[in-house]
Formats: sequence, C-alpha cells, structure tokens
Amino acid sequence: MKNNINISQLSKIDTTTSEFVELRKNNKIYVDKTAFIYKLCCDNSHKCLARPQGFGKTLLISTLEELFKHGVKPYDGHDSYFKGLAIESLWKDESTYHVFRLDFRNFRRGAFDYIDIFNEELSLAIKTFGNEIGYKYNEQDNTKRNLLNLIEFSKRKSIVILIDNYDLPLLFNEEDSFNYAKYSNELKDIVSVLKYCCGALKFAFLAGTTIYRYSSIAESGNHLQDLFKNKSYPRP
Repeated sequence: MKNNINISQLSKIDTTTSEFVELRKNNKIYVDKTAFIYKLCCDNSHKCLARPQGFGKTLLISTLEELFKHGVKPYDGHDSYFKGLAIESLWKDESTYHVFRLDFRNFRRGAFDYIDIFNEELSLAIKTFGNEIGYKYNEQDNTKRNLLNLIEFSKRKSIVILIDNYDLPLLFNEEDSFNYAKYSNELKDIVSVLKYCCGALKFAFLAGTTIYRYSSIAESGNHLQDLFKNKSYPRP
C-alpha cells in the first residue's frame, strides 16, 4: 500500500541556525543522534571532539546545553524539546545544571589579533556567567584565577563547561609564531583550570577542528578524552 505524502507539509532543512532549541521549537528537521549524546554524557568524563567545519559541532554543543540546563522533562509550560527523541527514555538525571557556554567565534573583532582584547572578552564571559550563579568577579585577579574561583564557589558538580571553536585563536595565528605562542599560553591556562577542577565540574566538553592531542595545548589537559578516533561515535 502506498503512503501518500504531501511534500509541501514536510519540514525543510534549516541551514540558518545550529541551535537545537530553535530547530525543535520551529519543527525543523533534526536527525536524532541523542542516543550517542547520552553515551557521551553518562560517564561524566571530560571530552574533546574534532570535526571539520559544517559537521554539527555547534548543534551538538547547543544540544548539550539544553540537556544539562533543563533535562528531558517539560518545563516553563511547554513540552521538553527532547520529547520523542531517543534520549527522552534514556536520561534519568533529574537535576539541572549551570551551563557556561563559550564560543570563541562570538568574540569581538580584534580578539585574535590582540591578546588584551581576547582577555577582555574572556573576562566578560566569565563575569556574565558568574552573575548568573552569584559569583562576584574580582577585577584584581586574572581570568584564570576568576574561572578557578568561580568553579570553586559553585556547589560541587553543579557546573557544565562547553567550549566551541576552542582552537580558533590558534588557527587564526598559525602564520604568526609570536602571537600563536601568546594565545597558546592563554588556552593552556583555561584547560589547566578544567583539569585542576575536574572533580568539581559535572561535565566539560571542547569542540574544534584541530585534533586535540595534536594541538599545542594538549599537555595542559591530558585528562580530556579525545573522541576523534573513538569508534563509538560517528565520524565524517
């Protein structure tokens, strides 16, 4: 028996957003890989994923943000955006978490030319997130110290850190060895905080185009599980 499908009623693939909630809210096509996301999160280890541009890293991070912020239950008077997806029946954690989502792609112009601008943008991101959880940013401390203090200030295992395009400052300065070294040191500081606070964080995830173990900052975060060759997850 033939199925009569009205093509005009089918959702279109949305190429204008990589935000999970927007896709689900507007009933756009979403390929359900949440069973892999459940596997990604269930052991609480900190991870890094390298994929080429356009392979869904930002969509993955936005999905992780929604999952840890709100779980899979209805909230604010509407159904969960995970309703009908595989993870809805898999996810048993009823807690919600503070999510610090950082995307270097959103830093203002000049942030990868001048390290001072980069640090200003990073400080602003930490300060903004700190305000959400009641942490008062100390202007006398550097960004590394404030990030460390923020994590230690929070209730244990209450924070999730998601960093998108973690390697963008390095890729931007590949031809400038002086600047490359400065940005590499800054990123090492961030990753070393994640390592030091590993037991205090609920989850941490970095995404970029550079295979993490080959990056100049890998030595500062050898606790991160590099998923590039992990056969449990889809590869391009």
